[in-house]
Amino acid sequence: MERILTFNEYEDLYKESDPFHICIFGGTFDPIHAGHLTVIERCIKNCSNIIIAPTVQNPWKTDKATDISHRIEMIKLALAKEPLSSFDYEDFFSTKIFSEEKRYTIYEKNYEYVFELINQVKDSLQSADLSDVRFCFVVGEDTGLSVKNWKNWESMNLTVIIAPIKINTHGNEIRKKKEPLLDSIIEYVEKNSLYQQELI
Repeated sequence: MERILTFNEYEDLYKESDPFHICIFGGTFDPIHAGHLTVIERCIKNCSNIIIAPTVQNPWKTDKATDISHRIEMIKLALAKEPLSSFDYEDFFSTKIFSEEKRYTIYEKNYEYVFELINQVKDSLQSADLSDVRFCFVVGEDTGLSVKNWKNWESMNLTVIIAPIKINTHGNEIRKKKEPLLDSIIEYVEKNSLYQQELI
């Protein structure tokens, strides 16, 4: 049965009984910002394994997202100093026993809807004989209200964690230059002339 929980509720239910589970953090990451990093830090606290999954295009948004290759590079730059080991997606599932090492991977395959991503992750877990590993999907509180309207929501059997951060709001403010970019990606954004056409 699917659940929609806060981080505190999730911790109370699973922290002790399931020490090795996976947080899947999806979104546009356009660009990655301090709100994203706050959520990732909370995921690190609760999960040994994190899949960061930028979508090609958010189906709920009308504005075209920045090319996904740029967004992936900015994620890598922003996470370079985090206490996480980086793995390619295929290698991420290559071991049968997850260690206590904090690990992340960036999901670089195309998906638009969450159910597409979840099905692909489930296939990867089954192929690696890890189908009994618990996983959850993390969203910001400004997305939480729409979760039950997601395409194929009822068939996903998914636990969703609502992080107390308005992720989309931060992204909009950054693109309008009302909030600063992360120091780690300023040079990349300027070099590639990203977000130059946004309204100020």
